[in-house]
Amino acid sequence: MDEPDELDLTERLVTPAEMAEIMQVDEGEVLAWIESGQLDARRGDDGKPWVSIREHRERRGPSESGIMFYKGPRDPKLLADARAERRARQRDRQITAALATGVDIDALSAALAQRLAAVAPPEVRIATSERGIVNILDTSGVGAGVDVSFAVAAFESNASSPADRVVDAAWRLLEAAQEEIAEVTTDPWPQQGSGTLPEPHVQLSQDRATVRLFYGSAADPVLELAALSIADVLNS
Repeated sequence: MDEPDELDLTERLVTPAEMAEIMQVDEGEVLAWIESGQLDARRGDDGKPWVSIREHRERRGPSESGIMFYKGPRDPKLLADARAERRARQRDRQITAALATGVDIDALSAALAQRLAAVAPPEVRIATSERGIVNILDTSGVGAGVDVSFAVAAFESNASSPADRVVDAAWRLLEAAQEEIAEVTTDPWPQQGSGTLPEPHVQLSQDRATVRLFYGSAADPVLELAALSIADVLNS
């Protein structure tokens, strides 16, 4: 039997953005590693950095390549920390975008959580965790989190007023909470027994000063939460 051909190790250069995708970190982390000398890089004719990695190809048969290793930080904890830092930065940008709309994310998420907790069944716990997140959990701590800040920042129209964004975020929370609570209680919450889920509604008052939150029909709601003052959830 013939000896297998040895593997041909060849160098390949990639951009910092490509390296960031390979390492699953933010491009800024790769640039920082280059600047600190932790990651080998070369400058192109345009002065921009190119990062060196190596790939393998078998000399015989169809060409098949894959990344073997790269020079630079390889500590799993370092990469995990970098990913956590990237997520934290992304979250900070999201909060900043939401706050720029004029809505106080902390005040809104707390106000909505308080009103929902007042009407939730005893087997369900409503609580806020990190900024802008309202959690709907069962007694074992399993459930879902609703990102109020995302709902505020991602409203369909950038021209929408802070009050309209509050209405949209509140409706999304009522809808998600209903689904989670109904799953825990096995009832069409806030109804008991059989039937369909009463539709959640969030209505802005005519003077745009308060928000009404309820399930069911406006004339005869199945459940109504305490009204929310718009002024209380805006940035001062």
